[in-house]
Formats: sequence, C-alpha cells, structure tokens
Amino acid sequence: AITQLAAADLEAYRKTCAALLKTLESPDGLRAGPEVALVCLLATNSPTGVKDLQAFIERGAADKAWGPHYRLPLGMLLYRTERFEEALRELNQTVAVSDKKGLSPAWPLLALTHYRLGQGDEARQWLTKATKEFDADPETKASEGTFAPPSWEKRLILEILLSEARHLLLPQK
Repeated sequence: AITQLAAADLEAYRKTCAALLKTLESPDGLRAGPEVALVCLLATNSPTGVKDLQAFIERGAADKAWGPHYRLPLGMLLYRTERFEEALRELNQTVAVSDKKGLSPAWPLLALTHYRLGQGDEARQWLTKATKEFDADPETKASEGTFAPPSWEKRLILEILLSEARHLLLPQK
C-alpha cells in the first residue's frame, strides 16, 4: 500500500487498504493494527473507512498492552479528522516516549498539526527538525553511534509525510 501511494496509484492503494482493514477483524488484529492504521491513513484524503478505522484505533489505544503502540496512529487519525488540539496532545506524547529513538513519523505530523492550529513557528521547527534528520548523512550518524537505519517502509512513510508537510508549509515555486 505504501509503495502504491508513493507511486500515486490511488486505486491500488484503496484496494490494498480495504484488504488490510479486513485483517484487523482477526484475533491478531490488535497486533497488526498500528501499522495497518498508519499505512491506511497516509493519504491526505484517506480512501479508507475512517469511521471503521477510528473505532478500531480507539479500541487499540484503550487496551493496556497495546495502547502505547496506538499513540501514533491515534494522533494521525485525529489529525486526518481535523481534531487538531487532540492530535497535538497525542503526537506530543508519542514524541515524549519515542524521541530518543531518532526520527519519528510524529515529527512531520506535528509540523502539519501546528500549522493547522495557526502556529507557524512551531510548525516550521518540526519540519526543519524532521527534514534535517531525514537528510542526515548515514555514515556520519553511524560514526556518532546514533544511527539505526530505518526500514524502507518507515523511510517511505516519512517521505510521504514530509512531502505533505513541505507542500503545506513551504511556498510553492
């Protein structure tokens, strides 16, 4: 689904997300849920059933064992449904927990959320931080001992979110 979205094949992305959402109905649904939710909410106008996904994400976030894994998808869901204040709270908590682990998809989402709340300075700070980390030279980071290369999936998710944030925050040429 991620590669389909990156290639702008929205029809295939929509179909794949629909199939992925069906997997959430299985007994192992909560385990796959955070990744499925994140992927299916990546599109600006998410083609998936946001209402169906909302109930699932909220159930996952309320689960004691799985709740922490649902913070980022919940923040993204709140952003996509224009509940910006709630999204900001959730994304800030995501960053507080995961900030020591390097670049997070929450960073460009925080840029987007701050922008929608009319907080341009904060939005640009998060976009700058995310872009700098995304573009950092892997060899330099490895020599500093601070580099764990992201999976291609995470890198593509970050690329999609950064592109969305740049499009919104930066003047178009």
